Amino acid sequence: MRIKSPVGEYDYRMTAVRLKRSGLELDGSLGMWETTMVLEPADLKRAAKYLGPAAAAAALLLISRRR
Repeated sequence: MRIKSPVGEYDYRMTAVRLKRSGLELDGSLGMWETTMVLEPADLKRAAKYLGPAAAAAALLLISRRR
């Protein structure tokens, strides 16, 4: 994955993906920085227009079953 920002472009390497009650957690590294990104249900709803409705619906369904 490639991240573009005002301070440069970086490769993002995912190392783990977890489905939790709070949402989808992605661990990885952005250059030298270790990161954890949490996508909550509201984030997935907003991302639906970019992911496509089927992918977003599947992610929301998985998260809602965990509650």
